[in-house]
Amino acid sequence: MIKGQPMTDSWRIVYVEDEEKYREQVKEYLEGATFSHGQLSVLPVASFAEARSLLADRKVDLLILDVFDAPIESHDDAGLKLLELWKETGFSPVVLYTALPKDALDAAAPFVDIVGKDAGVTELLAAIGRLFDGRVPQTHRAIAEHIEGSLRKYMWNFVSANWEHFKDLTMQPEFLRLLLARLASELGNNLQPVLERAYGAGHKDPAPHAVHPAAYYIKPPVGTDALMGDLRMVEGQLLFVLWPSCDMVMRDEACKVDSVLCARTIKLEETDEFRAWNTAITEKSEEKKKKAKKSLDRLFRNQRTDVQSERYHFLPKVWDIPAALVDFADLRHVPVKELLSARCLATVASPFAESVSARFLRYIARIGTPDLDMDIVIASL
Repeated sequence: MIKGQPMTDSWRIVYVEDEEKYREQVKEYLEGATFSHGQLSVLPVASFAEARSLLADRKVDLLILDVFDAPIESHDDAGLKLLELWKETGFSPVVLYTALPKDALDAAAPFVDIVGKDAGVTELLAAIGRLFDGRVPQTHRAIAEHIEGSLRKYMWNFVSANWEHFKDLTMQPEFLRLLLARLASELGNNLQPVLERAYGAGHKDPAPHAVHPAAYYIKPPVGTDALMGDLRMVEGQLLFVLWPSCDMVMRDEACKVDSVLCARTIKLEETDEFRAWNTAITEKSEEKKKKAKKSLDRLFRNQRTDVQSERYHFLPKVWDIPAALVDFADLRHVPVKELLSARCLATVASPFAESVSARFLRYIARIGTPDLDMDIVIASL
């Protein structure tokens, strides 16, 4: 611990103590002490109730800023400077409420609205309503609380409980990579409370050992190169990119191959299973509906019995991505440049993309053999 050394960072400490002499003593001793390149900044609080209120108030859901410091003729755009500082240190949607809205137009952004004071509080309220209609404050709070809660539980329930396995690794930078990789895998679990905080009750979480269709895709895609698992629109047809990603890495505007293998997709609505389901719904036939549901279930699980089961792979619908079947018997080589210029709806995520690739390899690696004569086999028993 080093006292008195000036540092740019600050570790903000809240000290809760009802006796004044202890508050003063601890603040005097700890204030300015340096740990891990940051100084302690001690804020004494006289009660736990006051501390809870203080900590809650520091979570900003929406910020309303004036743009110019008085006098307005000085054009001291202190509000814009504070906005830029806020972008570097925190997040919340912002409404710039100013007498000179035209002078702040450059700051307009999806999460920054501008309202002139001449429009009055009615328009200010409307701007706030638009941000809440877009779920910006709700989504931010839900994610922030989820990350904070997950990290807290992770450190207490997992890292602390397994400290005997970790304590000899803490001096190695790989230790942090290990913890972050494990934490990242847990952030996607138990999202029901997060959904309810952002969207209210009634949004069903997947069953145990199952995933939501949104987990199948990365959207928008990462990077500018084409990837195995891309879903790209080429000449009005949705294609699944089957080629290994390593061959499509662009260097000096070129990659290892000129064209890549893609599989065309079939819309779910064009399958016999969906037509049978639609007919059962239209006719309100419970018997047909039950039978059609079983057929759809087999299709979704890639276990169709009336066609080659390895030929197709089902991709679920979510956002603007349609439910579709990848057809491994309907292939096309697409020039890389044409593929890169095509719209990419999303990239199928790991391990689902690898699952499609493995099914394709099984399909093309089939070896046809004559069937055994079952009468002879049974007779031999």
